[in-house]
Amino acid sequence: MPKPLATVPTISAVARLLDAAAVSGAVDPRPAPERVPNPEKGEVPRARRRAHPVKREVVLTEHTAEVLDVLVERLRAATRTRLSASHMLRAMITAVEPALSAVEVEVASSGPWRLPANGEQHDADRAEFERRMADAILAALHKRHWP
Repeated sequence: MPKPLATVPTISAVARLLDAAAVSGAVDPRPAPERVPNPEKGEVPRARRRAHPVKREVVLTEHTAEVLDVLVERLRAATRTRLSASHMLRAMITAVEPALSAVEVEVASSGPWRLPANGEQHDADRAEFERRMADAILAALHKRHWP
């Protein structure tokens, strides 16, 4: 036989179902994303705790896939480790992170942008778009005043 409750719940089960905060917590228990600190304003990220990996799919051209493979192989040889493309990409993102605002300003100041369509007939337009993006990122990195 079940024990009687020591305290009586203050709201009914139906009321809890209608409580938006309770339902959203039960449906999506993930915490809200944290604001990314801006190193350019002197904001320091909190100590990083081991997070669950986030897998992303990236579509490369044959040429960019070859360059990626060469870059990873050269870094493996230089570091004498079993470095992966994920290690290298995370390092590149870490390197660019302090200049995110500078990249944004550089890209915005370079005039209007138009994302090319995905069809094979637009390969040259996509290559030009990506070259323009790379030039803007490099210009921002060169202009950035590093601490």
